[in-house]
Amino acid sequence: MKYKVMLITFMIVLWFHLVTIINCFQRKYDKHTVASIPGDIMLGGLFPVHTSGVTTCESINPERGIQRVEAMLFTLDEINNNTNLLPGLTLGTTIRDTCSDTNHALEQALKFVQASTGSSSQLNKMNEQSENLNTRGVVGSSYSSVTILVANLFRLFSLPQISYASTTAVLSDKRAFPLFARTVPSDVVQAQAMATLVSAHNWTYVSTVRSAGDYGDSGMDAFWKEADKLGVCIAAREVIRGNTGPEDLDNIVNVLSKDFAKARVVVLFTGMDHTKLLLDAVRRAGLVNHFVWIASDGWGRENVPVSNNSREANGALTIEIQAEPIKAFTDYYLSLGRENHRNPWFREYWQDLIQCRESSTKRRERKSTNSKRYFMSKLSKNETNLENSHEISGETSSLPSSCSDSPDLRLRDILGPDFKQEAKIQFVYDAVYAFASGLHILQKKLCPGNPLHPKWNKRDCLEKMLSYPGTAFYQLIINTSFTDNYGNYVAFDENGDGYGQYSIYNYARDPYTGQYHYRLVGDFQGGKLTMRARPIWPGGESKNFPVSQCSEECGFGEVRRLDKKQQCCWSCETCGVDQRVVNLTHCETCPFQHWPSKDKRTCELLELHYIDISTWFAIVPITFSSLGILITGGVILTWVFYSDTPLIRATGRELAYVQLAGCLVCYSCAFILIARPSVFTCSLQRILIGLGFAMMYASLLTKTNRIARIFDAAKRTTKRPVYISPRSQLAISGSLIALQLSLSAIWFGFDSPDTRIDEIRPGYLVLRCAMKDKSFLISLAYNMILIIVCTAYAVKTRQIPENFNESKFIGFTMYTTCIIWLAFLPMYYATISNHQIQIATLCISINLSASVMLCCLFFPKLYIIYLRPEKNVRRLTMNNMTAKQKFANLVKEKSSINVCVSSYASDNTSLTVSSSTKTGLQTDSDKGILTSPGNPTQSTVTSSNCLKLDFEFGSSTS
Repeated sequence: MKYKVMLITFMIVLWFHLVTIINCFQRKYDKHTVASIPGDIMLGGLFPVHTSGVTTCESINPERGIQRVEAMLFTLDEINNNTNLLPGLTLGTTIRDTCSDTNHALEQALKFVQASTGSSSQLNKMNEQSENLNTRGVVGSSYSSVTILVANLFRLFSLPQISYASTTAVLSDKRAFPLFARTVPSDVVQAQAMATLVSAHNWTYVSTVRSAGDYGDSGMDAFWKEADKLGVCIAAREVIRGNTGPEDLDNIVNVLSKDFAKARVVVLFTGMDHTKLLLDAVRRAGLVNHFVWIASDGWGRENVPVSNNSREANGALTIEIQAEPIKAFTDYYLSLGRENHRNPWFREYWQDLIQCRESSTKRRERKSTNSKRYFMSKLSKNETNLENSHEISGETSSLPSSCSDSPDLRLRDILGPDFKQEAKIQFVYDAVYAFASGLHILQKKLCPGNPLHPKWNKRDCLEKMLSYPGTAFYQLIINTSFTDNYGNYVAFDENGDGYGQYSIYNYARDPYTGQYHYRLVGDFQGGKLTMRARPIWPGGESKNFPVSQCSEECGFGEVRRLDKKQQCCWSCETCGVDQRVVNLTHCETCPFQHWPSKDKRTCELLELHYIDISTWFAIVPITFSSLGILITGGVILTWVFYSDTPLIRATGRELAYVQLAGCLVCYSCAFILIARPSVFTCSLQRILIGLGFAMMYASLLTKTNRIARIFDAAKRTTKRPVYISPRSQLAISGSLIALQLSLSAIWFGFDSPDTRIDEIRPGYLVLRCAMKDKSFLISLAYNMILIIVCTAYAVKTRQIPENFNESKFIGFTMYTTCIIWLAFLPMYYATISNHQIQIATLCISINLSASVMLCCLFFPKLYIIYLRPEKNVRRLTMNNMTAKQKFANLVKEKSSINVCVSSYASDNTSLTVSSSTKTGLQTDSDKGILTSPGNPTQSTVTSSNCLKLDFEFGSSTS
């Protein structure tokens, strides 16, 4: 053991000399800068005032450096002003900058060792030297890697040390660090808090990233052990080393996001700088809102890691040792101004705040001088400094002339009301008080009498206290406990670790303000986790709970097939699609109209589907029907407005209105078909579909039948055919429509309207009208007969002169209608498994039937009425040469026919003629009625006027 100690001592001393030589060439930072306050008993202080970067001491560290230095100075002021603590004695300090670097920190720590090894005989010189030789302990340092190194050094020289921030579990080993204590708890407690946090959110599969070194290695090792106890599996185990570059970090992010994509939760035991580098790599990968970070106090509430990485850090849960802000320190700190000379680094910090100093880039360029020249120029100065044992203290030069800040300017004016006290100020405060309490006990033990009495021997007391063994003094410290001036209880366990609890913070974007900030959401104390608020997860919402599992939980009754390598990974075997799981033992088929729930635990009543009005299957037919209704309404208004014009009178107004009403009924059917099926809507479907077709085709059949009968009669007789008047036509149409209604009534009697539920596929129920397919086909049979007969009449009357009738347009209407229904029927029955397509097909077919009638029979009239009004006049039909020829063919005689206008129908749409056929001297007279789209052009024609038509030569005379 003795040789081991000697070897360690030799290695440390050798390391110190090597570091000194290297730093002479690599650094231009003034290593002799200290913050010094004189006192009877001195305490050392180690703080990361500067960060470590391109050079060892890079930029100022405002929170962990300046604030913590000022916290120690503030605490010493408070102790020295307290007459009840260390009466008659004062505490001083020498504070050094570790520059966040282990090599530099070791060099600075050796100064305390030199000071602490001074003998009592040197007390006479302590006011003559810049470095007092009565250092009884050291407060610090911050980073665990630095603390471990300097703690090994202090152990060799029996110098007690109390850290305010180092939490690595390694430091709890009293055999390796017998003189180390800390006011913060060990990372073992933090690891327990993090593992409990992961388990509480049911994250069973997580990845981990740690910083290489004592802090990350020991902390993550403790987390792995706790996670294993709680059944949490570890996916990736990544490490960030000191020489890890951007490419290595990108590879780490790639492994986390692709190789272990199911582990969305990533646990970090990394230092602040490594955390930022990792988030930078996540930003480069474009993985916004992908990971859920669970971070140790290396991240805590610091702003450095999230700088430019707010979106990548969104939703993170960070751990921070719970500490109460010291209000008196906040007031003290914010009152500081440019005249603060006892902190030699404050000037640099102040200049950064008011932006009157050279940029860090220019400073680095200015410092990059030739190493040899620099070393030679500084060598004489270093020799002088070492010889005189003097170091730079609080005196500083005035600010550069470019700085025009007011002498009355204070930090309060610059930082404003948003200033936040650094998280570990309380622990710096308690560490200084722990030394003061130990010294107070030691004073009582070694220095009897009243310290305020004139005869009290201060010199003798100091000699005893300074010569008291460091190991014994350390035991006094860790065995003491007290409540500080702000109500915080301070004590140490048998390992010198502090007691404490952890706060859980959520770094996220505020949904109301849009700002990113840390929000307290829970705490951990006494092994118990308490969540006081719902975190905001990546994505910006608290309800979208992230999942981090290797395998999804099996449904109820599914069998887990565990992965041999990972206990958190398995495969599942499920029951049938229509079965639920009972007691994890067997599957049970759900009854009709029920289906297993998503978790397969229960059978739930299925939703009844019918055509959704928000889908295109409903939107298209409804839009089509709405347009059809509007157009039909417009046609009706036109017919009413122009009812006395020759063109409208020639069409047979009464039957036209019946046809248009049928179109309206057909267009309305779409709304009934798409509505939720019920007894009422099903009844309307049966009535309206047949009624609409009957109204359209019954009136059309009546019209075509009338035309055919007129021209058939003209061949045989001069008598006027019966039932061709408007009333007769309406009566015939009404009878045909009434027959359709009678058939519907009979259908109601045999098969009353109702609804039914069809399971067209497993787990999908459709609510339909309870109408058999055959019944629906039979109900359409009557309409099909009307269509077929109508089509036959259209074919029969196709040779009639177009000026006398609409046979050409009627024929086209019926041909198109037949094509529509021939295409519809197969499609309707082929889509029976898809109710939406089936209903949409039926709606479109009905709409098309009505639209064909509108387009073919009514649009040509609208064209003449609105665009060619000059054709809407009275005209003698027989002047048309084509009409003459066709009429001659009907008469079938090549002779002169005397045609006399015998009478007109009341609507001026029919013409009664008398013809005389020459048979020698005998003349037989016949009467016929011709349908004409206009009236004779000669207004003088009366019942006695006669026209002689010579068909043989195709000319006419009057």
